[in-house]
Amino acid sequence: MGLPGRPPKPRELRALAGNAGHRSMDEDPPKPKAGRPPKPELVEDDPVASQEWDRVIPLIEAMRILGEEDGTALAAYCILYSRWTQAEKQVQTSGITITVVTGTGVRVVKNPAVTIAEKALSQLAGFIAEFGLSPQARSRINVKKAGKAGQGKVALFPGKPAN
Repeated sequence: MGLPGRPPKPRELRALAGNAGHRSMDEDPPKPKAGRPPKPELVEDDPVASQEWDRVIPLIEAMRILGEEDGTALAAYCILYSRWTQAEKQVQTSGITITVVTGTGVRVVKNPAVTIAEKALSQLAGFIAEFGLSPQARSRINVKKAGKAGQGKVALFPGKPAN
């Protein structure tokens, strides 16, 4: 998120595609340590963010893609979620526009809460994709059922076995 250019293809995807660019591939790519990250104090102190943390953790764990090191990104997602909901509530209360009194008279301007909500929602979209929380993102995750060969491996394409 936030880096320029196209994101790099995962090693497994390059291997499946035949590594057309002939770039060297890591033989032992980093593997995240599976587990639930502790809830940060910043999230704990925000009731909406804390509730979202508690709601989303089991969903991500069920996809078996959550690692202990995901705590910071998950905290950012929850704080942004809280900010977005707070701004949307303000827009519902005050409206899309507000009236301001200036030295030259009265003007109707865009409610600043609209801008806050738009920016938070835009940033949330990136985290939603990163954590597989949208239908499109989930369609790219295919975890084999327990008890089968290759248990816990993620296939990059639905219907194709994981290597």
